[in-house]
Amino acid sequence: MAKDDDLKDSDLVNHNSRSKTDQHSYKERLDELELIRRKKKAEPQKNQAISKKLPKLKKQRFNANKFRAGILIGTFSIVILFMLYLVTPISKINDIKIYGNQQMSTAEIEKSIGVKKGDLIFKVWFNIAKEETHAMKNNPQFKFVQINVVGPRNVTIQIKENKIIGLIHEQNHYYAALSNGEIKKVNQQLTDYDMPIYSGFKSDSVLKATILQMEKIPTSISQNISEVKFDQTNKAPDRLLIYMSDGNEVLVKYTKLAKMMDYYPGIATQMTTPGVVDLQVGAYSYPYGTKDE
Repeated sequence: MAKDDDLKDSDLVNHNSRSKTDQHSYKERLDELELIRRKKKAEPQKNQAISKKLPKLKKQRFNANKFRAGILIGTFSIVILFMLYLVTPISKINDIKIYGNQQMSTAEIEKSIGVKKGDLIFKVWFNIAKEETHAMKNNPQFKFVQINVVGPRNVTIQIKENKIIGLIHEQNHYYAALSNGEIKKVNQQLTDYDMPIYSGFKSDSVLKATILQMEKIPTSISQNISEVKFDQTNKAPDRLLIYMSDGNEVLVKYTKLAKMMDYYPGIATQMTTPGVVDLQVGAYSYPYGTKDE
């Protein structure tokens, strides 16, 4: 009897265990079905949300394409307008006004600067500093250059000059001696200049020093000088021989030219006949032929 009871209890335990397992499997199945049901229920909502977003995406894409098209059209239009501007007269210099020149001609200034009527105005806008620097290097007679664009088609050029204060006669050619000591080739005829001629100089440094000294001489005196000749001797290696338009000659050291020429007017007024004014050591005069020069 005891064995039968044990068998019955064992069967009961196994039956309960299977029942719990079956119940657990059934519950898992129900959970899976519930999850599937919820997913199916959520899918229409998700599709509905996507369908709601779709018009906005289309609008955004349309706006983006519209913006890109606007940029392309705008860029193309600017290029076309700029090309049309270049081929029309409104893009070219119509008038150039030059101020401050006294010895330089308008044609020479325009050539030295590289700006002339008919040139593209925008080239001047973007290259003013470069053109000013080029002009200063290209022509030593420029002391100062300022270029300005006035209005859509007009240009003004303001300059200051290193004055031409003499002509240099060298190997059958004439060059301009500038007030800053620089030398410049003369384009005009010699008769265009009424100023001293420098000759006999074999040293550029001596010539430059003489020119700088001449610049310091008052105009009332320098305008009466017709020629400045380097006339060195063994005893006077730095001597200048100056021919005056009043018929006198002046002997003076080139290093003291400006200082000593201040004495010339007072001495010349006391001379009764043309002669030599010696300013090398002291200041005195004597008629021609009365002293070994």
